[in-house]
Amino acid sequence: MRCKYFSAIGISTSLLLMALPCGVTLRFQDPLRIRQYSYLSPTPMLCGNWFPILAILFSFLALVFLLLRRDYGQMAPVCLGLSIISQCLSWVMFSAFSVTGLAVVLIHSSILLQKHLPSWSLEN
Repeated sequence: MRCKYFSAIGISTSLLLMALPCGVTLRFQDPLRIRQYSYLSPTPMLCGNWFPILAILFSFLALVFLLLRRDYGQMAPVCLGLSIISQCLSWVMFSAFSVTGLAVVLIHSSILLQKHLPSWSLEN
């Protein structure tokens, strides 16, 4: 049960990071014009980058599935995985890398790995 609360705190922290105005970096034609926007800002969507809004949507769904009954508990890792994939696609396709996005991916990865780490032991 404790793992569930730590996961909820981690996802909430990542949602808070996504709401900050330094989440998505957009590079325009002129290399000197580099702007940072929030994941919730419509500007990346207007430029064709729908991946940040998908990442925040999947993160929110993961939090909802995590806090619901046990029947939906298996959907939270799927949503976190989709959020990580959408983050990485945003970085590759639109050069939208930021430190905030990296922190969100690391938080989501640690949440996904925390259930499996205790079972990875060297003893038989």
